[in-house]
Amino acid sequence: MPEPDRTGAFRVGVFVGYFVPAYRAGGPIRSVSAITAARDSDITYAVFTRDRDAGDAEPFPVARPGEVVEFRHRHVMYVDTSRRLAYLRAMRRFVRLDHDVYYFNSLWNREFTLVPLTLMCLGLIARRPVLLAPRGELLSGALALKTRRKRVGLLALRFLLARLGATIHCTSTDEMDSIRRWLPGRPVELVSVAFEPEECVDAKQPGETAAPSGALRVCFFSRIGPKKNLAGAIAAVGRVAEPVHLRVIGPVSDQAYYHHCQELVARLPRHVRVEFVGPVRHEDVAEALSWAQVFFLPTGGENFGHAIREAMAVGLCPVISDATPWTDLARQAGGVALSWSDTDGFAEYLSLLARMSPQELRALRTRVLDAYQAWLGSQVSSVALMDELFARLAGRAVGPVVAEGGIGDRQAEHA
Repeated sequence: MPEPDRTGAFRVGVFVGYFVPAYRAGGPIRSVSAITAARDSDITYAVFTRDRDAGDAEPFPVARPGEVVEFRHRHVMYVDTSRRLAYLRAMRRFVRLDHDVYYFNSLWNREFTLVPLTLMCLGLIARRPVLLAPRGELLSGALALKTRRKRVGLLALRFLLARLGATIHCTSTDEMDSIRRWLPGRPVELVSVAFEPEECVDAKQPGETAAPSGALRVCFFSRIGPKKNLAGAIAAVGRVAEPVHLRVIGPVSDQAYYHHCQELVARLPRHVRVEFVGPVRHEDVAEALSWAQVFFLPTGGENFGHAIREAMAVGLCPVISDATPWTDLARQAGGVALSWSDTDGFAEYLSLLARMSPQELRALRTRVLDAYQAWLGSQVSSVALMDELFARLAGRAVGPVVAEGGIGDRQAEHA
């Protein structure tokens, strides 16, 4: 398709490893989709991303090699990263769209962060203001994986980001603290994670949910890998004396870890059932979650946790670790937030839920929905704040981006 008309607007070039219609790569897809959604704004966004979802052999039908196409009212250039020359030619064409700001969505992604930043540093791509979102990659839970390799890589990354004068976009105070530790001297902007609550179907009301019979219905919804701690979830349900049905929704990101989890499942007592159903598309998430009564995610750490938000949006009682921004809201909603390694504590709480009557579980569902709706009503639009931030970086606006509220009463700030 022809390049979009950008008269009177300024342009943001977005680099991200996966983008809609991809759905297996988790929260960043949702966040970038929200930021780039069509709306009344002076900003035109264009996205440079892979031409297929994680694990897929075939490209998306909408993809046209080296061309900007329109998908769901967004301008996207999908590329096949396995064809190196074609990938580099596509990037050259993408950057010739004359963007005013570049927005990167990973520290470690080779094709969609490290290569373009290096080319920019070498003068092979025109320099523009750079905003980089680590997406939680420098939080302690993420750094615990491949620690030595990442810490060595940080030395080179510090140099690269300093040469380009990059600004770092953080979405939580914990992430901001980690950036100040690992990337000292870089300007930091704190704006909460963007999301589109209107994408989710209406949650079933408590009165419409069938009365529970038999096992407690528990859902784990996330990628299957060490950070998300599915093994800990399996261990916890295995210590519950009452019948439990754990449904695991999400793609496998680590095959060895997945096989380890299957071995744990094989040793569970007979009254505990674990079912692996694989990934679900974004538009089917609410329906898939509504099957359950409890959302269980003893994660090692989340920068935001889209899955937690989506689970509470349909009334699931949150049973999560305290390494996410949702700790306070989960407790207000009648759920629990414990240390990710507190297997006995999680088992005890699940046992308490399993002994509840149908009426008590429906009342708990109502409490979760009420707490979530109250939180949602208090949120300032992160999408609008991102527009303001890009405008300032492009020299179209002045002053820090500031937002009141957010999870745990966080505030967006300029540092």
